[in-house]
Amino acid sequence: MSEKRRPIQRQMNKIVLAIVVLALLLASTAAVGTMLRIRERSRTAVISQMESQLRNIVDSKADMADAELSFYSDTIRMLASSAENMYDNPEHYHQHEVLPPMIANGGVYSMQHYLVSENVTIDDVRDEMLLLGNLEVLFKSIMDSQDATITDLYVVTKSGLQLSYNNTAQLGANEDGSEAYFDYYGSEWYTAARNSGKLFFTGVYSDSYGRGNMITCSCPIYRDGVFAAVVAMDVRVSDLQEDIFSMSLPEGSYAFLVDSAEKVIADTRGIKNGSLNDGEHGDKRTQVAICSGLTDVSLSTDDSYYAYSPVRSNGWTLCIVTPKASVLQPLDGLNRDILHAQMNFLALLLSIIAAAIIVVHHFAKQLTHPLSELQKDVEIISGGNLDWQAKVLHNDEVGDLAMSFNRMTKSLRTYVDDLTRVTAETERIGAELDVATRIQNDMLPSVFPPFPNRREFDLYAVMTPAREVGGDFYDFFMLDENHLALVIADVSGKGIPAALFMMLSMILIHDHAALQDSPAEVLRRVNELICSRNDECMFVTTWLGILDLSTGTLTAANAGHEYPILRDPGEPFRTLKSRHGLAIGAMDGVRYTNHTIQLSPGSTLFLYTDGVAEAENAAHEQFGVPRILETLESADSDAPEALLKAVQAAADAFVGDAPQFDDFTMLGVTWHGTVPNN
Repeated sequence: MSEKRRPIQRQMNKIVLAIVVLALLLASTAAVGTMLRIRERSRTAVISQMESQLRNIVDSKADMADAELSFYSDTIRMLASSAENMYDNPEHYHQHEVLPPMIANGGVYSMQHYLVSENVTIDDVRDEMLLLGNLEVLFKSIMDSQDATITDLYVVTKSGLQLSYNNTAQLGANEDGSEAYFDYYGSEWYTAARNSGKLFFTGVYSDSYGRGNMITCSCPIYRDGVFAAVVAMDVRVSDLQEDIFSMSLPEGSYAFLVDSAEKVIADTRGIKNGSLNDGEHGDKRTQVAICSGLTDVSLSTDDSYYAYSPVRSNGWTLCIVTPKASVLQPLDGLNRDILHAQMNFLALLLSIIAAAIIVVHHFAKQLTHPLSELQKDVEIISGGNLDWQAKVLHNDEVGDLAMSFNRMTKSLRTYVDDLTRVTAETERIGAELDVATRIQNDMLPSVFPPFPNRREFDLYAVMTPAREVGGDFYDFFMLDENHLALVIADVSGKGIPAALFMMLSMILIHDHAALQDSPAEVLRRVNELICSRNDECMFVTTWLGILDLSTGTLTAANAGHEYPILRDPGEPFRTLKSRHGLAIGAMDGVRYTNHTIQLSPGSTLFLYTDGVAEAENAAHEQFGVPRILETLESADSDAPEALLKAVQAAADAFVGDAPQFDDFTMLGVTWHGTVPNN
């Protein structure tokens, strides 16, 4: 009988052993599957964290560069406006002699002149030199405030004269004191500004005097609407590049800058500058994305992540490249732990097959329990509870895996805490900007009609800032029963500094106009006050007019602002060109000129800032004064509110989805004549 039971017993042993082995295989498979799911979730979380971090870094660095370059563009526009004022109003300026470069001026900042060639003599351009020499005081003020960031300021004329302000002009001097020459007609900064009629930034180049990497910013100058000259500045960008590249990046990562011509102008790896399309910077799809003008992160076919963001002032793009392997490096330890666990499972399975059924059962239970516990811990952690700690039940591979998860959870918790702090700070700044926006809105008159009982005139105004707060402002107020003051102005720069300067300028103009001085005298007094405490070299273009409601006589003065537009009854809209003065805050001691406009009953005056005329669409085309005149002519109603809304709608349709880079401000007033008031 025992002989009969042995085959059955052996068969039972095989069945039990098979059941145990199958159970172990299933448990092992479940454990390994859980580990793989955890690894995949960890991989997704790490990649998402990396993309968000890179996007924030590259966007903030690009915004920093854009803010600094905007200062240079605002400054060069101010210089161009000042030169145009000199051309239009030469009688307001003294003759200012400018000498040719001299050896004795070595290392000394000074204004010196050059001629474009021997075909031009100093007698040919002497009058123009004596007039434009007055720019020296502005050049010196700007150079003194920039701590050597701006190395050269110069104006070159169509007639062949160059006036340069720097400390290297002696290098071009002749020992006998004769004239020095520099042919700039073929220079990119000259031809681009002349041909485009707009401000222009060159690409980065190496300075010939050993002062590092440079860019040139240039702007055209017009006399009576005809091209006359170009004003330009050379800016050292070595410090700007260091600020952009001063960031903590993952191992193996690098950053580079691309200019508008798709040329790589800086690379943290020290590689010689080349083209974006030379095969060193991702696949074609990634290269197209980098030049798209958007902020995003893309994975290229070279297994690297490319984070990119535009520097909008001059068409650069900042890009950070991070190898995919560096991103997934934190998961290497987890992969090793999973591999070790799989090998131990296989060894344990072979041992259990040779052992007794009871030992097999015991070891199977001993192996699956900690994995089940670890799986529960991982499900809690993956559900968002980063304070949970996986239990380390044994000092083995499963225990190592649990400790690895605890380390990973700690790292994720630290990242979430950092992200929470950054989010709180962003919300705080947003709240402060919201308060600043409300304060600025409260400063501007916003109730229309503003004087319901006055029937002699109809008035409407609007200001839309490019950011949360802006530098444009308008104002209107009654000086007495018969005189209405009208103001529109544009502060250099944007954001909080421009808003503070705007409120100061608005209060000063309002208070001094209340004294019933002439517009020119009001602007002179306000300019003196602002120049006395203007260490930041900010300025504000201003148009101030006082309308006599009983006669329709409008007395106005212009401090570097856009020309107003007028329509008399039965006539088309036209631009009123008058003598400009320098912007308020640009230079001390400026005198302004009053000019008189006689309105007829039904005459309409339209005032605006440069943000209206210079609004750009995606193709970088400007809305322009001709489109403003065309829109005013085709408006359905002559009422100021209807006219302003028609211009706003036309500009919005023209710009489309392109971002707004400047404040958008307009003011319209119609004088109806001496109409009895209620």
